[in-house]
Amino acid sequence: MQYNIRFDNGAQFTCSAETAVAQAMKQAGVRATVIGCRGGGCGVCRVRVVEGDYHTSPMSREHVSEAEQEAGYALGCCLFPRSDLVLSVSPKGNQQAIGAPGSRADKSRPHLRLV
Repeated sequence: MQYNIRFDNGAQFTCSAETAVAQAMKQAGVRATVIGCRGGGCGVCRVRVVEGDYHTSPMSREHVSEAEQEAGYALGCCLFPRSDLVLSVSPKGNQQAIGAPGSRADKSRPHLRLV
């Protein structure tokens, strides 16, 4: 079964229950968030599930604490839908995912430089 995955930034694609959200996003050619190691270790694909039912594979507690997981935070590479999902990009702390719109590496804002 295919589920609709929609980010609050407007990006959307479909994902099966057996496929991690980050993998389906890449296969669909959608760039809603950054994809890193694809194994739950780097944390750059961190999202918050706003709506929907899902399960996760084990995630690094360095990137998603138990309390955060209970509040709906997950790593996209470890997130598997059980229904349609609405997601919000949610880099940890004050970091912004590298390459995400508005980040210091966002190429659409060349007047900004890394310092």
